Formats: sequence, C-alpha cells, structure tokens
Amino acid sequence: MLTTKTNIAYEPITQITGILYWQPTPGNPAYLNSSKPAHCLMRWYIPNQDSAIALLSALQVDGYHFNPLTNDIANAANAAFKALKNYQQVSPEKVTWLIHYGTFTDHDTLQSVNIEEFKRISLYWNGSQFDIEKKEKKRSPFSYMSEQEVHTLIPLPLIPVKEVLEAIT
Repeated sequence: MLTTKTNIAYEPITQITGILYWQPTPGNPAYLNSSKPAHCLMRWYIPNQDSAIALLSALQVDGYHFNPLTNDIANAANAAFKALKNYQQVSPEKVTWLIHYGTFTDHDTLQSVNIEEFKRISLYWNGSQFDIEKKEKKRSPFSYMSEQEVHTLIPLPLIPVKEVLEAIT
C-alpha cells in the first residue's frame, strides 16, 4: 500500500515517492508477534518507459527484531512493484532493486558513525512475483554499492531521507 505519492518530472527521469506498507511473510525472523505492517520509504526512478530503479530506504520499525526490509525483501519488492503499476507500466525484468540504510534505520548502531549504506538486491521475476535468485538462496542476494555507483544508476541528487519524509508526511 502506498500512502503518499509525489510524482516529479525531473527531465528525463520520473520519480514516484511514498511510504510503502506490507505485511511480512509469516514465519519471518524479523516479525516478533507484531500486528503492525512493515514499512519503508520507497523511491522509484524511471528514466524511460523500459526500466526503473527502486530505492527502498529501511526505516526504523517498532516490534521487529531485525529490519523487515532486509529479511523480507521479496515480499517488499512485490508490494512496491504492485504500487508502481498503479502509476507506470514497467517490465518487472527491467527493475533494479536497491536498499538504503542509515541513521534513519537504527538509532543505536548507525547514528553514532553517521554512515549510509547501499545494497543491490538480486531478485528475479517468476512470472507472477519477485523472489530471491535461486542460485542466491545459499548465499546473500545483497551486494554493497558505493554512493558513487548509486549515482551512476540514479543521476540525480539523492535528497536525504529525513527531508523526503518531512515533505511527504
């Protein structure tokens, strides 16, 4: 579910921004008897009709032992793609998935060092939904990216998460 939408034409890239809510997969280790849905900041960057970049920023979530975005990425990706389809048609095979972490994710561990991390996620489309690459199930589907590598994919200034959240909530 997308609660807030901002559609900005930043030639030639369309941006769609909002808070994404999804119900975590039952049995997920991140989910500790919480009835609250998981959520993250979702930013779509659509440079053309054929491709899209999803930047999902992991927000601090009460009631979860681990961040649900990291531990339930396929389910989050499915919810994000469903939300995107309401505004823009993009082939699921042409989506690049990125996760973004920082002081907005976990006050205890990241705030003291004030770092931001980016990870690219290997997901595949099985014809009806996203899943972790079969070959990746035995190893991590995540690969670290530098901020410079992210800017190669998204050639726009990345507005800080705090500012984005203030603008849309």
